[in-house]
Amino acid sequence: MKTNTTDSNIQFIDFSSFDELIQHPKILVNLLTNYCNIFGEPDVWNEQYSIEDVLEKLEHELSGCAIMRLCIDNITNEVIGFCWAQLLNGNQIITAIQSIHFYQKYRTEKIDESLRTLIGDESSIYVHDLGINKSYRGKIPLEQLICPVVEKLATLAQTRNLVFWSVTDTCIAWLAKKVGINIALTLGKMQFFEGEFPTRDVLESITA
Repeated sequence: MKTNTTDSNIQFIDFSSFDELIQHPKILVNLLTNYCNIFGEPDVWNEQYSIEDVLEKLEHELSGCAIMRLCIDNITNEVIGFCWAQLLNGNQIITAIQSIHFYQKYRTEKIDESLRTLIGDESSIYVHDLGINKSYRGKIPLEQLICPVVEKLATLAQTRNLVFWSVTDTCIAWLAKKVGINIALTLGKMQFFEGEFPTRDVLESITA
């Protein structure tokens, strides 16, 4: 676990494995609860996950070459934001996407084939999940939540190829455009992004 305290009332904590995360049970329980609450919001995701679902998901997605970053409110000690990513091959990325409840709303054989064509066989950094509590949106710098996760994985995995998804009109779509990663495929409200993550010096210049 690595802690990075900011000048405000929030701090970022990084984990490199599920085993490391479960050594902090209070943080884990808070993360599980907030994950279910964020993705259960009816106006955006409306995805219903149980605590057991998310725990199993974390154990799988924080295995191998993976990094998680949590944002903690220093006053309430609440997990208010999270992002994690993992190095996966093409088939593993497809499997991960197909498990998403939101994707299953649009899934057809044709859509699956379009996704396979986009992803290919190459190993890439895949951003599994990104979430911020509703009352903190716009207050947590996305660059500080997402970019360090991808940068650390890029160094470990020796690849800067990045795959992630979001929905239309979100801050993540804005950030992707800012760093030069374009929408590669649109399925309903889902937007899939694929491209090379900028090097640190380039990233610092365009996010300054």
